[in-house]
Amino acid sequence: MDPSDGDTDEPTRAVPFSKDAAPISPSLLMGNRDLSGLTLSGGKYLLERRLGAGGAGSVYLSLDQDIKERVAIKILKELDEKKLERFRREAKATRKLEHPNVLRVFDFGCENGVAYIVMEYLDGEPLSKILKRESPLQMERSLALIKQACRALSHAHDRKILHRDVKPGNMVIMKSSDGTELLKIVDFGISKILDDQSDDMNQPNLTTTGHVFGSPAYMSPEQTRGAQVDNRSDIYSLGCVLYECLTGTPPHMGDSAIKTLMMHQTQAPLSLREASMGQEFPSDVEKLVQRMLAKEPDLRYTKIEQVLEDIDKLDMSRFSPGRGSSPQTIDRAQPKSAPEPQTITPRAMAGKDKILLMVVLALIVIVGAIFVSLAWSAMNPGAD
Repeated sequence: MDPSDGDTDEPTRAVPFSKDAAPISPSLLMGNRDLSGLTLSGGKYLLERRLGAGGAGSVYLSLDQDIKERVAIKILKELDEKKLERFRREAKATRKLEHPNVLRVFDFGCENGVAYIVMEYLDGEPLSKILKRESPLQMERSLALIKQACRALSHAHDRKILHRDVKPGNMVIMKSSDGTELLKIVDFGISKILDDQSDDMNQPNLTTTGHVFGSPAYMSPEQTRGAQVDNRSDIYSLGCVLYECLTGTPPHMGDSAIKTLMMHQTQAPLSLREASMGQEFPSDVEKLVQRMLAKEPDLRYTKIEQVLEDIDKLDMSRFSPGRGSSPQTIDRAQPKSAPEPQTITPRAMAGKDKILLMVVLALIVIVGAIFVSLAWSAMNPGAD
């Protein structure tokens, strides 16, 4: 399982293991040192192997020595009030959630200046890695994964918790015993607890209107403006994930984070067919994604359960096993290889429009010059 916040796996040297493992001290958190072999919570948790590291901290495969079970432990790299509050928020939010599609949190602590969260260990990989390797995904597979995400978010929303960072990197996919894929949503680090008044009153830098949180490619228009958000923001973000699963690219991807944020606010995404270079999709699937990605929250689904209901209404027997094919296109030849992500974007289309406009203007200028020349010759027959 990869850590959150864009963290990546990387080879590191482990601290030599000892049966009398020493506890972690704040001085060991400096730099990028591997803490494998050290302990937390009075020796209860033994850090066995680092799974990944990033700017915020590291995640370790660990052993709960009391019950002899594997867990994952996220350790904050540098402790300050804002980061500690984010840790507290993630632990508080996730401990309220007990659902098959949500990562379980067992414990949270801060000892000797070291903050950590003890979580369920997931033997899987983020959807983001799967998309890099296999995208676009077949329609049936995409919808099956999104349905699981819907159930997870429904469970959270029922408990007044918004995720606010729904993206492929925060969805871990595992194989169940029967071979089916099990999705779990992770990282509630910037979640919003709607009925927790202390969040807005005491931590204005974390949750109040005017501050922007999330990942640019998957943020709702209102989120990009730092405006007040509700469960419809998570629905928009999930729509971005579904769009990427089906087409191989997010609905908006600019040259920079700022441009991407502006595109969410002002530009309509291409249809699934346009973004996938002409692949046919059932009209009901196109409508489903368009409604999830509506710019105005009032035009989106109001509850995540409605998304789930509309997916369940799709008659998948009418569609071919191929990605996005309708009954009329079952025999249509499929491309030999999937298109590279982001080969067609609104930005690229805008560039083509500019070239066409320049050509038209040039023709107008040429025609105008010819007309003026002819008119001048007619008015001055003796000239030259």
